[in-house]
Amino acid sequence: MARKDPNQVQYEFNTGWQKVIKSQSESIFDNINTKIQRLNFEMDELKKQVDLLKKASEESLKRDQEDKNAEVINNLINNVNELGEVVDIFKKNIEFMLGEINKNLEEQKKYFESQILLLNETIKLVLEKVNTLEKKGSNFPRFFGR
Repeated sequence: MARKDPNQVQYEFNTGWQKVIKSQSESIFDNINTKIQRLNFEMDELKKQVDLLKKASEESLKRDQEDKNAEVINNLINNVNELGEVVDIFKKNIEFMLGEINKNLEEQKKYFESQILLLNETIKLVLEKVNTLEKKGSNFPRFFGR
């Protein structure tokens, strides 16, 4: 067997190791690139899930707010309806009181009219009596200063 030159041996050794290192480096970089691509894909998927969760959360908050708004609106409607009922009762009470006042006024008017009629009748009777006494020639007219 022929001996190889030590420089040649060193060159082949270095070249072999360079090929091994290059091959392993390429394999390592390919592996790293594959893992980076997989991580990028997983990050994209996680971003999509986060976006979906964010959207679902916003929709849930929106629904909750709409439910609260609907509840407030329903409470306001109920309060307005109750207030309407109270106003109706108040109106009926006022109408009843006005009816009672009108009835009392009518009674007072009738009483006043009857008192006027009685007074008129009394005046008529007094005048008739005065006329009767004047006809009889009594001293009655002098009593009144005639």
